[in-house]
Amino acid sequence: MEDRKIKVNEIVNNYDEKEILEALLIKAGSLNRLNELIDEYSIEDYKKEDETTYSIPNGKIKKIDTFKGKKALVGDYSHASFFNTEMVLDSLGIEMVNAKSSNEVFERIKNGEQYDVIFTNNIYNDGTGPDLLKKLKELDNFDIPVIIHTIDEAKDKFLELGFDGYLQKPIKQEEVIDLLNKLLK
Repeated sequence: MEDRKIKVNEIVNNYDEKEILEALLIKAGSLNRLNELIDEYSIEDYKKEDETTYSIPNGKIKKIDTFKGKKALVGDYSHASFFNTEMVLDSLGIEMVNAKSSNEVFERIKNGEQYDVIFTNNIYNDGTGPDLLKKLKELDNFDIPVIIHTIDEAKDKFLELGFDGYLQKPIKQEEVIDLLNKLLK
């Protein structure tokens, strides 16, 4: 089994983002196997080159802990997509919980779990980010900023729907810092 594990750092350092995903999928043999392999690794297996630098698909970033002590709920069903988001948020010192469905995001909030910010995907197997936002805003005393992170480039559409922020995937550290500085005063 050990010899079948993907060496993520080797792949990341030699390819651009599209080639990384293709290489990972080829090495894994199938999308299901790729997801299984990603699940087998903890974040510590591949995130840090050293104590202050992370390699992510869109470059290298420094650990700066700008938002240390903040907690985020990240709604994203895709392991590959969550990987980049996890690296960026961790580099900023943000503790995070991953929810793999819109229903899981909603239930966590409805049941009283406390977060400083919510990052939601646009599309889930059980709904959409806009549908989730509508349900969350119907909860009594809901006041957590909700950021949509998506490959969809329709930023204005999402802001008009009531999202507090928009980030295009793969998210970038500097864009997250700018947005969170506005939202988490």
